[in-house]
Amino acid sequence: MNSLIQRLEDAMSHLKAGQYQETVQALKETINQHHKPTARVPAQLKAVYQVAVYLIDPVNPRNNPFYEAFQSSSKSVQDLELSNASEIEEHCASVILSIGESVIHRADHKALDLCEVVSKLQPHSELLRLWYVIIYSRLGLAEKVFEHVSLLKKEGWLGIIIDSGFNRCLRDLEMEFEHPLLLWALDVFINDPRTRANDIGWIASRQLSLLFDQHSFEHLVSSRQEIDDQALTYLESCLKYLTVPVTELETQLTRLRSTIFTRCLSESPELNHQLFRLITAYGLKEFHHEYVWWRSEQEESQLQALTVLLTESELIAQLQECNDATTEEIALLVSLYAMYAPLTEIMKGSPALHQNIFREISLWPHWMHELLQVTLYHREQEDLLSDQLPILCAVNDHTSLAVKQMYEENPYPRWSGVTRDPSYTSMPYSEHLIRSIPLSLEVSYPYHDDLSVFIAGGGTGSHPLGILASEEFDDIQDFTVLDLSKASLGYAQRKALEYNLHHIKFILGDILNVEQLDRSFSLIESVGVIHHMKDPNQGLAKLRSLLKPQGLMVLGLYSQRAREAVSQFRRYAADHQLEASPEGLREVRHQLIHQEDSPIYQNFAGLRTFGDVWISASMLRDLVFHVQETCYTPLELKRLCKANRLRFLGFLHLSPTTIAQYRELFPNDPHMRSLDCWDQYEQLYPDTFKQMFHLVCQAR
Repeated sequence: MNSLIQRLEDAMSHLKAGQYQETVQALKETINQHHKPTARVPAQLKAVYQVAVYLIDPVNPRNNPFYEAFQSSSKSVQDLELSNASEIEEHCASVILSIGESVIHRADHKALDLCEVVSKLQPHSELLRLWYVIIYSRLGLAEKVFEHVSLLKKEGWLGIIIDSGFNRCLRDLEMEFEHPLLLWALDVFINDPRTRANDIGWIASRQLSLLFDQHSFEHLVSSRQEIDDQALTYLESCLKYLTVPVTELETQLTRLRSTIFTRCLSESPELNHQLFRLITAYGLKEFHHEYVWWRSEQEESQLQALTVLLTESELIAQLQECNDATTEEIALLVSLYAMYAPLTEIMKGSPALHQNIFREISLWPHWMHELLQVTLYHREQEDLLSDQLPILCAVNDHTSLAVKQMYEENPYPRWSGVTRDPSYTSMPYSEHLIRSIPLSLEVSYPYHDDLSVFIAGGGTGSHPLGILASEEFDDIQDFTVLDLSKASLGYAQRKALEYNLHHIKFILGDILNVEQLDRSFSLIESVGVIHHMKDPNQGLAKLRSLLKPQGLMVLGLYSQRAREAVSQFRRYAADHQLEASPEGLREVRHQLIHQEDSPIYQNFAGLRTFGDVWISASMLRDLVFHVQETCYTPLELKRLCKANRLRFLGFLHLSPTTIAQYRELFPNDPHMRSLDCWDQYEQLYPDTFKQMFHLVCQAR
């Protein structure tokens, strides 16, 4: 038994290191030495072996040269008898679970077989149940998902469900509106701050459509009749936290907004708390989406009249009296304005109004506090923080200045909660990154215990703060973020304080001047950045000069083939002199989504499949109106890497389907590192890198 334990330990060491071929070889030797006609192979040995074989060839494990030999020398798990092996059993199950991301990312029926194997060893594992939730979600088996979610709920593992990215898995399920899994998930994920609301926008939209069929929300302004509070709470939450990627539903929501706005200004309806809640929710919705929803000519005219009213000296004098009834009436007018435009705009023309709106928040009605906090006070805090930013040096490059101006006007992206990536496990971030490369060879990297991270183009901080907010990576103490945009970094600084993340350094500056940092880093990430430079190769060369020997670099670059629809629209916009102003963005979006007889709607249907179109003005502008953009093919990526002495290690975020198709097409590239092969693959499947190429490289 001791010999078996030692060999098993060796095999599991290979497995944890991602050395799957070595794992199978070690297990084969163990089986051959311990197999006798009357002997049985321990269950845990078979479990580790099955995982290793699966990870080597997820498409067809039977092609593995050791598969048949193993099958002939062991019986099924159910028939195996174990004695005095509980410690091996527990250890094996733990090891298998620790490499779980490699299994669940390839969620298929073979992965379910592996879960069954592990369940024999560790039947009460919370992490194993999480595997089941994710795999069944991706296989579209809603009842099975709910079965395991219910068990996790009962066992108090709600945090694990949220952290697993289960909200993203919901998108793959087809369920009836009344399905208990859907109702429970909507309640949890809309109201939990860790949830990325956009992940369940479409599934929440189905439920919201049903609510509009059952309830007349217009009653809030047309009569004294109140509506079901649960329905209102759901609508309120959807407006505050979700993107609604459904044309018909957006039309219903904008129609309701127009009704509330018009009647409140012209008919003096009976004011009630439910109406205030809904108006505030619309104000928060528009702030987060940067006022990108369409508005009619009548709404525009009424908004102009309201602007004049709010800046009148008589009204401001009433506000200064601090009468409760008067304050509430004025609060209603201010909140109605916030349904269509940022409050900062109206205050520019009225210093007195600015002074009064920024007075003590407790003097305003309670229902208005969140609106003021999010749309004004947070912005003021961001301005104060950004004024204290260290500056690398003045930005002089013409293209950099144009890009900087764009992101000062539209900080990108706005985000609220941090969701933990389900593939994060208890290991150094650099090791996690390497192991996230599908089927990659072992990578020699000497900085796991001395990691220095540089994010070039950190924007509003969603990615760097998402890393640091994860408890698995709390050992990263050297973390630097650079960006051109003062407004974006102000947002990032405020969110860092919100999450109590203090060991991160934000710097205002241009990649073209990074040599003035006068230091090097073991890991550099620049995702969605250098393709917006006048000369991306020059930008990459600047970053490469900061990379330590054998250091890692993660790049995110646009795909020329996947963004063909975007490129076509950019040419159309230039030819027709379309503008990226707030009004221009609203008009383009309206024509693209709603106006079926417009040339934009008819000729650019492919744009509607990009989520950026639905979410906010800044994301739409970044997608189709960026001042500078360069796109690539895999062959051009190959030349880019070669010119900068970078070794391509692989792509991140590949789907199980892509991995399977690639390996079937190119069996001679088992680790998927040939950019020549990837170029051929992308010609066959041009939407593969629709978001962008996420490539991991290493300094040569």
